[in-house]
Amino acid sequence: MSQLVGRSNLRSTDGTTTIDAVFALATGTRQRRKYRRSEKSKGPRTYRSRPDPFAAVWDEVCQWLTAEPERNGRSVFDELQQRYPGQFTDGQIRTLQRHIQVWRVRTVLTFGDDGWFDALAENGSSLPPPLRVSVDLAEDAEQSA
Repeated sequence: MSQLVGRSNLRSTDGTTTIDAVFALATGTRQRRKYRRSEKSKGPRTYRSRPDPFAAVWDEVCQWLTAEPERNGRSVFDELQQRYPGQFTDGQIRTLQRHIQVWRVRTVLTFGDDGWFDALAENGSSLPPPLRVSVDLAEDAEQSA
């Protein structure tokens, strides 16, 4: 209550007390924040905070994905855990899924220029032919390192 304006200042010009004046802070007092302002975002972090746990087996994973591009992160992770027991913990699956997502973005999926869309329109079929993967392994290795 020490920060409230004194009773002599609570009266308005007509002599009545206003509820707004009761809760007003004294002029010149500075309130301390009860929270900390968060810092402005500096943008996305482009460096790694810890070593990549999949660096040693990434080439093998890329070969699996090239052979079977429809595989998901869980099946790749399960196979890695079977081949390398004790090396990968269950908490690292999300990291592998992020790596696979980046690999898929960088990999060009092509349908081919053999007129597949025209053939679909003529046949009345609604599904395109299976996807084919075109991978430049040298470029992929540079970007993932």
